[in-house]
Amino acid sequence: MNISIIKITRSGSSNDTDIINIRLYNDTNLNGVFDLTSDSQIATAQNSTTAGQYVFAGINFNITTSAHSLFVVVNTSGNAVGKTFRFNINGTGDVNTIGSGSAFNITETLTTAEGSQVLIFGRLSVTGVSLVGGQGSDAPECAVNTKRCLPSNEANVALVRLNFTATGEGVNISVIKIIRAAASGLTDDHIVNVRLMNDTNGNGAFDSGTDTQMGSALDSTVSNVYSFAGFQYNVSTSGVNTLFVVVNTTARLGWDPPVYFNLTLNATADINSISATSNENITETITQTHSNTTKITYKGWYNITKHETAPLTPGWNSFDMPIESDIIGTGRNASATGNFNVSSILSSLGSNWRYMRYNINGSSTGWVLADRTDPGGSTLQFVNNTNVNPYWINMTATDRFEL
Repeated sequence: MNISIIKITRSGSSNDTDIINIRLYNDTNLNGVFDLTSDSQIATAQNSTTAGQYVFAGINFNITTSAHSLFVVVNTSGNAVGKTFRFNINGTGDVNTIGSGSAFNITETLTTAEGSQVLIFGRLSVTGVSLVGGQGSDAPECAVNTKRCLPSNEANVALVRLNFTATGEGVNISVIKIIRAAASGLTDDHIVNVRLMNDTNGNGAFDSGTDTQMGSALDSTVSNVYSFAGFQYNVSTSGVNTLFVVVNTTARLGWDPPVYFNLTLNATADINSISATSNENITETITQTHSNTTKITYKGWYNITKHETAPLTPGWNSFDMPIESDIIGTGRNASATGNFNVSSILSSLGSNWRYMRYNINGSSTGWVLADRTDPGGSTLQFVNNTNVNPYWINMTATDRFEL
């Protein structure tokens, strides 16, 4: 049999301007599923109706004695949010069928030749940008572009930028789940909290002083998941809406082995999105929403008043540096003899310490007493110390140092 005309009737609240076009596709591979790349279009796309019908003429669709399928495929307008439509074949007069052998007009038998009613609603896409990259000054390991050394006791570090784009209508988000993955040696204790921060000023960069927090800061996970709830983030259709995933790391009491992790928005089930106009649950399109793997190191502030042995008292106090492998693990170079370089010691708060002793050769003759280079400031420059000898600092109990 040959079909030359098919008329599709549209019903519902939508009109011609809400439908960009509709097309007929032959199920070429006979799998019963529409495949845009393999199924073939059999008629010209129709973008308007005649007496409420889309008329496909001159199609010459040949049917053998086996079953064949056609798909009615629609493209909707971005301005059609909240509208409904249904497509159907009303009656036998809407299909023109000629028998291949007899050349007679065939009266078709129609059974449920209509689609279900469809509501047009908006879309939400989420694209992530990792803010974790190689740090050239942190060679060797931290210079690799998939890793970064994140200091312990560091505040307001944005690891991921999440860009939300709504099409057709605004979208309200009330739940976001951030997965802590690729963890090695990491526990909740290594991270003070994780926060979601809205890019309030819209500049695409995290500004801790102006960007606003969405929901509560979370200091622990459930099965490695930070679940942010109890807030409403309104994604508008105007431009890109941005959230930052921001972490604060813990001040470590001792020199633990380096730990690794990344943060990711894993799947559409990890976002609860409701369309603002049509009030429908949105299935988001998610692209690359994780940070590159991050290593927490001891580069950065280390508070000596919280040393694992005991609180310090004014006067001479000593502390041991970590072994060579820990220093290298933080991206610092060490010589073959086991010496390593520390560029400066910075005091804070009271800034009352003045002298420091360090050893240059690992023997009793190697001790050097160093004076502060700028008593009114906070920097003291010095050089190599072996792993086996401690540093000594004359300081107040409230001061701290930085490596």
